[in-house]
Amino acid sequence: MADVLLPLESGAPPSPATAPVRLLDCVEELLLFTLSSQVDGSLGLDIGLSNDYCSRLLLSDPFHVHSNIGDDFHGVPMYPLYKSLAHALERYLSSGTFFKVPDSDDESFKLKEGEWSKLLLENGSELMKIFEAVDFELHVQEPFFSQLRAGLKSIEGRCAIGDYNRIAPGASLLFNKTLVVEVQYVNQYSSFSEMLQVETLTKVLSGVKTIEEGNIFFFTFYTEEKERTNGVLAICVSKPASQPYVHMANLLTGLGYDGLNFLLGMKHTSGTVPDALPPPRSALVSSAMKPYRPNQGHWLNILAGVVMDGGAAFQEVIQIRTGWHQMSSTAC
Repeated sequence: MADVLLPLESGAPPSPATAPVRLLDCVEELLLFTLSSQVDGSLGLDIGLSNDYCSRLLLSDPFHVHSNIGDDFHGVPMYPLYKSLAHALERYLSSGTFFKVPDSDDESFKLKEGEWSKLLLENGSELMKIFEAVDFELHVQEPFFSQLRAGLKSIEGRCAIGDYNRIAPGASLLFNKTLVVEVQYVNQYSSFSEMLQVETLTKVLSGVKTIEEGNIFFFTFYTEEKERTNGVLAICVSKPASQPYVHMANLLTGLGYDGLNFLLGMKHTSGTVPDALPPPRSALVSSAMKPYRPNQGHWLNILAGVVMDGGAAFQEVIQIRTGWHQMSSTAC
């Protein structure tokens, strides 16, 4: 499908973007895609993480925590947590190894440091190879991106302008920072209508019923004058088995709950709930500010068995005292 044509004054880079494509620029989008695909069931891989855990990594905090109290949350990652996780992965992929696991009373946990470093090295190297081989980066909107990924769509229709004319058989294309395809052939036509007739609607715009509807679709992105002046390209692609999201899934599988929570700055202790995650900052503020109620004279557990690793990390519980909840913190 065609990209939205932005005015020149927008300063947007030309599409398609050309090599080099940096892995570190794609980690966040790649992680988001992998987790979202796990939740909606389209990933097609078992990563060993519950959908509930993945959903919580994607959850946004609807309430803004005032900047004046931001320092009180040092060590507590901001929501959505997948962004913090992506930033940690970027650091470790850059270094090629895990940093030393903090002190833990679980010896078996310490042994995982070497396993995680090996996992990062292997999958990080494969991801590097994939992204270094990319020639052009493009964006495709839904539902056509999902169709490309599923193999239901194999032809990309674009106006023959700029760097699109450099795309040739054998080129590696990266779609939406997550899907890599290889160009099989490129055919040029005088119009989108001619392209749709020859290449067929099923391969170009799966789900679109008529060529007229197909033309209407393309003309939402290109003018008829641009079509007449430049012609159009039919870019036939195939999907190789080695995909960025597959290697990201392998990373998530190998790290598991312990590794991912460590990347989020959570300290592992005996009795730690495996899939526990820190609550939103707004939830901590809300719990701290609730007035005292006699019929709730007990301890409220916020993070059962979880201690955040940070200079001013929050303790697991908020004690109810006379008048207000007293939130305590501990230096880890």
